[in-house]
Amino acid sequence: MENQNQTEQTSEANSPIPLERRTKAQSEIYDAFEKFIFSNETKILAKLIARTLIFEQIINVPGDIVEAGVYRGSGMLTWLKLKKILAPNALKKVIGFDYFDTESLLNSLSGQDQISMKDLFETRGYKHEEGAEQFVHDLIANAAFDKNSYELVQGDISKVAPDFVAKRPGFKISCLYLDLDLHYPTYHALTAFWDRVSVGGIVVFDEYAYHQWSEAQGADQFFEKKNIQIKALHYPCPTAYVIKSSSTKNYT
Repeated sequence: MENQNQTEQTSEANSPIPLERRTKAQSEIYDAFEKFIFSNETKILAKLIARTLIFEQIINVPGDIVEAGVYRGSGMLTWLKLKKILAPNALKKVIGFDYFDTESLLNSLSGQDQISMKDLFETRGYKHEEGAEQFVHDLIANAAFDKNSYELVQGDISKVAPDFVAKRPGFKISCLYLDLDLHYPTYHALTAFWDRVSVGGIVVFDEYAYHQWSEAQGADQFFEKKNIQIKALHYPCPTAYVIKSSSTKNYT
């Protein structure tokens, strides 16, 4: 009788949430998921698959996950949730870098980079204004992640990244996810962070070889003459990656 009761309790604990017990918020999430799955959209699913496979690749590599280019924070939350599911006790933090100021970002650009970035913000109907960084903090807190699990760094990455690294002698990176789109921000991020990428760590490029973005130029400039092959990922984004091998030298 005792074994039967234990079996019934285990079965009840593992059973899905009955429809009548779902909260309104849970029902909305399930409905949104079904709407997404029933649609012909595959790009978002590909992003989730790619990030899951990347996380599994670096799960045993020491160091944090650094995302350069936070935008509205969906990438940050994806990494945080993957860590919660796949490596809940790992020391890894998720650290995000972003300008969080669309006007200042656009003013720092010129030529085709400025045109492409301005078009991006206009097409998506969203731009970073005052309070954008706090907005991402609030989203993460609303998803029940505490402030010890992540960091957000605001500003021009060519300035804030070297300062961040200089103040943290033990800082290591298992995954450097570059979603900066542009030549010089990508180059400066690699310059600041490459030496801190652990052996076996992965650097991922979100828009490498995209025609309208100059991200590939920044990556190519940094890795020129370093005998490192940038390999393709067969997703809409991310599109390319580099794995740091034991034979790879640092280049500061």
